[in-house]
Amino acid sequence: MVTQSTEPIGLLRRATPRLGVLVRVTLGVSLVGIGFLGGCTILRPSPSTPASEQASPEDLEPFDPFREAVEQATQAAQLGQSASTSADWQQIAQRWRAAGSLMQAVPPSHPQYDVAQQRAKEDYATNAAIAQQQAGTAAEADRTTEDDSLTQVDFGDGWPFIVDGELYCEQIAVGERQIRLITFRSLDKTFAVNGPAQARAKERGWYNIDAVWRDSDDGAAKAPINWVVMRTQASCRDQVTS
Repeated sequence: MVTQSTEPIGLLRRATPRLGVLVRVTLGVSLVGIGFLGGCTILRPSPSTPASEQASPEDLEPFDPFREAVEQATQAAQLGQSASTSADWQQIAQRWRAAGSLMQAVPPSHPQYDVAQQRAKEDYATNAAIAQQQAGTAAEADRTTEDDSLTQVDFGDGWPFIVDGELYCEQIAVGERQIRLITFRSLDKTFAVNGPAQARAKERGWYNIDAVWRDSDDGAAKAPINWVVMRTQASCRDQVTS
């Protein structure tokens, strides 16, 4: 028997949206269900995370997409209680979409798998659609391939992660060599992307990128990620030489 979850799944109130100042959403979020999506920006280079803000290896809990989805859905539901502008509703819609993506990533072996699939396909999708309707198309995140930021729109269907966030490149010296650490920050967590970053994940308190790396369309392997890594490394290199 599947234990039913207790996360909020209620529909959004259909308030008439009032126009407000639109903001650029770098990290997306969605409403119904619980989710979070948006643009991914590559910052060049990555500022080192202060030691006081880094999680120790002992503090890291195993990444659970179901738990993360519930957290995003809860935040979306709370935001929906006071949303008044198009920008507010856009952020809520993005959180619900992210929650849906996280629920879809819940593996069949998870005790809440059936609940997750129902939330993703029905409740969360409905809430996201309602929130986006309140926001209007003009409130969608202002992302373009023409600016200096590298976002999900630059990769299109080739985006390899189930959520959006920020890619960072940190260049460090190891003896006479320069090493580039590629990390992905989303859901208030940092994920080690390339080999050098994964080799330092434990000491830095980073999660493995596998937790948010989506499967390929045929499900036989992971989605290609080399292009993302190479463009992030080039971004880091360009900043150093400029």
